[in-house]
Amino acid sequence: MLFRKMLRDMKNNKMQFVSIFIMAFLGVFIYIGIGAEWYGIQQVYNSYFEETEMADAWVYGENMTDRDVRDILRVEGVTAAENRLTIKTIGDFGNKPEITLSYIGDEEISNMVIVSGKEYDSSIDGIWLDDNFAKAKRLEVGDEITLKALGLEIEKEIVGTITHPEYVYHTYGTEMFPDRYKCGFAFISENYFPKNMTLFHTEILIKTDRDDMEEFEKDISDALDGDYSIFVAREDFQSYSMLVDEVAQHKAIGSVLPIAFLAIAILAILTTMTRLVANQRTQIGSLKALGFSTRTILAHYISYGFWLSLAGSITGAVVGPITIPFLFYPTMSQFYTLPDWRPGFSPLFISMIILSVVSCTAAAYFSCNKVLKDTPAQTLRPKSPPAPKGKMHHAKFWQKLSFNTQWNIRDTLRGKMRSLMAIVGVAGCTGLIVCALGSMDSMRDIGSFIYMKMNSYNTLMTVSDSATQLEIDSVLHRFNSGSEMQASAEFSFGNTTENGIITITEANGLVTYYDKDENPVEIRSDGVMLSNLMASDLGVKVGDTISWNFFGDEKVYRSKVVGTYFSPTVQGFVATREYYEGLANELNYKPTSIFTAEKVEKLYPGISNVQDNTTLYEAFEQTLSSMFTMIYLLILAAAILAVVVLYNLGILSYTEKERELATLKVIGFQGRKLRYLLFQQNIWLTIVGCIFGFPFGYWLIEVMVASMKMDMKIVVSAFSIILSILLTFAFSITVNIIFSRRINDLDMVSSLKGVE
Repeated sequence: MLFRKMLRDMKNNKMQFVSIFIMAFLGVFIYIGIGAEWYGIQQVYNSYFEETEMADAWVYGENMTDRDVRDILRVEGVTAAENRLTIKTIGDFGNKPEITLSYIGDEEISNMVIVSGKEYDSSIDGIWLDDNFAKAKRLEVGDEITLKALGLEIEKEIVGTITHPEYVYHTYGTEMFPDRYKCGFAFISENYFPKNMTLFHTEILIKTDRDDMEEFEKDISDALDGDYSIFVAREDFQSYSMLVDEVAQHKAIGSVLPIAFLAIAILAILTTMTRLVANQRTQIGSLKALGFSTRTILAHYISYGFWLSLAGSITGAVVGPITIPFLFYPTMSQFYTLPDWRPGFSPLFISMIILSVVSCTAAAYFSCNKVLKDTPAQTLRPKSPPAPKGKMHHAKFWQKLSFNTQWNIRDTLRGKMRSLMAIVGVAGCTGLIVCALGSMDSMRDIGSFIYMKMNSYNTLMTVSDSATQLEIDSVLHRFNSGSEMQASAEFSFGNTTENGIITITEANGLVTYYDKDENPVEIRSDGVMLSNLMASDLGVKVGDTISWNFFGDEKVYRSKVVGTYFSPTVQGFVATREYYEGLANELNYKPTSIFTAEKVEKLYPGISNVQDNTTLYEAFEQTLSSMFTMIYLLILAAAILAVVVLYNLGILSYTEKERELATLKVIGFQGRKLRYLLFQQNIWLTIVGCIFGFPFGYWLIEVMVASMKMDMKIVVSAFSIILSILLTFAFSITVNIIFSRRINDLDMVSSLKGVE
């Protein structure tokens, strides 16, 4: 009997109960949907790195010998080590692509994965080429490819196309967006190193079962007597860290958003069940009089929240993993190369289902527990609405208010839970839209800051590794140009070590550096200027002295930090050519980039690539494409949240005020005035919700930024704020128009009928 009663109640109050179902559904849908996306990627790359025996650490130096390998193998915890030679080469193509070439032995660590062609064999004379680069250049197994490096032309047959764990994320120079047409990687057996040259090694790959990387590095340093350039743990290796950081960002978003929907679901149950129980006081009294125990009746009303939240959660858990991940994967696959893109499922995801069901069931319990404590005689008569408290109604300002305003203030104070739910729902809607639009504003601000404010040049020319000084000088004299030299380096202060980029500048005003407030800063010649994020990571203040060394060089230099600057992407230090060359005799300035205010379209001797600043900015804009999926998802979630919550509350408000509205209609209020009466309260609550929604949205952006290794300012433009308000009000007004039409169908006889 009670089960049939529950079904009848749900049918009679279908919109309120549907809203509970939808909120429970959305919370689990987003949590498990995004969770399946990032957890699936995590499973794939963990399996990929494990199957390919990806190195746990890399040691770089100018000449890493077999003896160094033997010394490392004696270090506690090292399970395998091997050396190899890795060099930058230029492909013999019109756009001079950069191919990272490695000469390897029997390959026991960081193994390649064959996409097409032959399995790797050190006895085969040929080249195993990056599959993405091969597809971009329309190369196939059996074709010939020529690479230029070390003053030689290396011509090899492509015997296989591959992917590689160390090149999951691989870009050209300092670009953020992978351009497979301009860069790639390749491997050749060291048995076929040019016979007229002596083979040397530039790195040692290490497998270890140790987790204490700082102590491990010290042990490696002791084993090699410090005769190496740089130590890189897997966590700091770009191909690994970029993907892991991306997953962490998605994980953060997927963990925060569902809380908003769960909170709304709880409030929806509290308001719906409180109203339902209040309206069914006489039925509860009758059930008690018929002999139903309080426990049985309580279980009956609790089951409303239990079954609705359970149905919504299970539906969300099924639909989420088969929809959301496939919205992200097409864009992410443009950035990262993984063997597979598939969603995953963790047993921990079940916790969200349990949390949703338990929370909603508990909300149902608290909403009806108080009423069920009354005696049958008390519950057989409806409870009168609470009388207004305080002296507000006797205040002078109260008498000056219009009837509509007085009526809405009283109604809002009477329905505190209903009003709170409306404010929370609107705040959630506004916050999600602010988060979506503000995230895009913040990323676009980075692009405009770098490519429109910092960079005043028109063309960027990349200097070839093999360029002679004569060729460089010829280009510099041909144009009104500036130049910079960039190199990878390791920075140390105290017990902290970080990897970054050193920039030696002779920009001639074509590149300007700024502080966090975007005020220009002068690059002084008595020390180095450290990026804000690098200074924070190292724990360095202006006036401190840091140690640094080049990637591939054992020589350590010490420099005083004379200032800091703001850099969203590239972290390290900037110094003048004068300071750099005066630091040590062996330091000679050789530009890696030349930029000019003129438009340059052709390659000159010594130049490997030419790009205009507009193209660079457009490439950066491409990197934002993955954010659009998240933005569309957030705005859709905001729309559903607003429509469901506000419509549910409109129905609740209308039902609770049906008697009052009928009375007003009888004494002469027209339907248009009654609709305006309801509309006014809706607008009030929407305004308050918007006010609370802005800090909520800002906080969501902060959560996203905290998961990214970027020095990023949070920017929310005036347009985004106005658009967030307009969208929120559009949702609110639309819902108000929909449910206010019910006033035309108001049955005044039944509404005004007294309690029998």
